[in-house]
Amino acid sequence: GILDDNGCLKGLNPLFSFSGREGGFSRSWRRSQRESERMPKVVEFRVPLPLRTEEFKTALPYVVTRCSEELSLKGTGDKVDVLTSEPFDDGKLKGQFTHKVFHVSRRLPEWIKTFVPALRGTTLEEKSWNAFPYCRTVYECKLLGDRFKMEVLSMHLDNDTGHLENALDLPEDLLKNRTVKRINIRDVESVKGVPLPREFVPKTEKAAERGPLPEDWLERKGDSRPIMCAYKVVKLEVKIWPVQEQCEQFMVSSQIEKGITEVCVRAWTWLDEYIDFDEEALRKYVKESIRRLELALNPEKRQEEMKKKEKNKSGGKGDEEDEEEGG
Repeated sequence: GILDDNGCLKGLNPLFSFSGREGGFSRSWRRSQRESERMPKVVEFRVPLPLRTEEFKTALPYVVTRCSEELSLKGTGDKVDVLTSEPFDDGKLKGQFTHKVFHVSRRLPEWIKTFVPALRGTTLEEKSWNAFPYCRTVYECKLLGDRFKMEVLSMHLDNDTGHLENALDLPEDLLKNRTVKRINIRDVESVKGVPLPREFVPKTEKAAERGPLPEDWLERKGDSRPIMCAYKVVKLEVKIWPVQEQCEQFMVSSQIEKGITEVCVRAWTWLDEYIDFDEEALRKYVKESIRRLELALNPEKRQEEMKKKEKNKSGGKGDEEDEEEGG
């Protein structure tokens, strides 16, 4: 492993963190013990959207699937492996379960990889239970084990601009530790490959009146256009002394907030692409995307598929020739 039993990076001399003063080791030990007992970081994101929850129910798997495919096919080394995508029913909730593996080392800053060289080439596993309007997603990094824990709880509500104080019924201890961040998609200046959210006007006739977004679009003064809010509570705990606070801050600001913002912006600006999808069309889109990824990222499978097509093609030709000769 890359960590010792106390959650410290192996090979890091704790004396250095206290300028080498006498007694630095014992103080470092006490600090690492205190850090291991602290509460997880809890951040609640609230994102109002000019959509109905029924539309966002389709948008979420559509956007995530499309982004996963585009990221994997870029050829940059970042890719997403979809291991499982199937219905689930645990007696309380039912919906769609997905299990993915993200190859994320390219997205980590160099200072983290310098401290923890083993993180170069690491992967992040995502297990998600989508029982819309409620969703739960858990992330694990096998390399770090219990030293890394991340969970995202989501709730999506119609006719809501983000003013519910506890949309996900968090217990009191998490509420005390919670930070609330509001994201107004109208203020988002740049998401690659999509128009500015405030300027976007849907082409489909049944949604054309929703754009562009005026400056006071959240005030809802006599406005009958659809609106909803995505509430997302992120619980994050990193136990890698002495860089755990920096890791948590990096993940929240540079990865999690950015990811949530991009998904929500694309859900709005890609509305024309999925608004007419029914459940069958969505399932077909996801299934075809997974198949395209399998063929693109697995050369042997791709070659096997090409041989099969050539065989079928030549076999068909042969049959036609036989029929002509027999006629």
